[in-house]
Amino acid sequence: MEAYTDQMHLFKSSLPYRPWATDDLASGIRILGREAAARRRYVQPNPPALRTWIVFDVDRAGAAHAWEDANVAPPSWIAVNPANAHAHLAYGLEVPVVTSDAGRLDPLRYAAAVEAGYRRALGADRSYAGLMCKNPLHPDWRVLWGREDRYDLPELAEWLPVLPKPEKRAEASGLGRNVSLFDALRRWAYRTRRSFPGTAEQWAVAVLDRSELLNADFATPLPFGEVKATAKSVAKWTWKHTTAEGFSQWQAGVRHRTGNTTHQLILTELGL
Repeated sequence: MEAYTDQMHLFKSSLPYRPWATDDLASGIRILGREAAARRRYVQPNPPALRTWIVFDVDRAGAAHAWEDANVAPPSWIAVNPANAHAHLAYGLEVPVVTSDAGRLDPLRYAAAVEAGYRRALGADRSYAGLMCKNPLHPDWRVLWGREDRYDLPELAEWLPVLPKPEKRAEASGLGRNVSLFDALRRWAYRTRRSFPGTAEQWAVAVLDRSELLNADFATPLPFGEVKATAKSVAKWTWKHTTAEGFSQWQAGVRHRTGNTTHQLILTELGL
């Protein structure tokens, strides 16, 4: 039990400072202090724009054994509903994935591919947004604790035969939505910026408007905070680099670092 106590403490300490929480999802969620939130049946496991836990919702009897059936890595913890044997299976990440403009796209792409591979293997709910999870600290759930050490993405990936290809935007879920939104938005912004007649502030508004339209295409849209962060990143980069002078400076810098041709640089930047 001592090991489990340590894992419970680690989960509690990893919660956002003021997470969303509730005892009944149908009654709504509200922001609470960490101590109060940790006593609720459902809690927000990840801070905004950061993925410390990748959580999967498996809505079928025997969900606790989904990882064994799929021959993937053992979860860090499993919270089972004793009434129907449905469960949330969670994997703790040693290095959290940043989903805001402060992060890099390559780790996010990698994490999205790993997440999609596990979702498919586990038969998890594609519409589950991951904002709230069954709180493994709450006595209403039957909780199975796994290893204390968290995973890195390459270790999780080793359990998959192949990493899946990026999902189409309308079908994207989980972290795949962040990647899909970024790719679609930057392609639009790259084409549009050079003929945009307004100021930098007006451009930022236009990019945000476009990002909200793209986000609406997802079956389960991203939270506004993540959409806003992506729009800010794309607006800032394209405003600076897609003038004739700015693009030439960026092109020269990347060519110096990579040795790519101009055509290859454009395709790489656009994700093509």
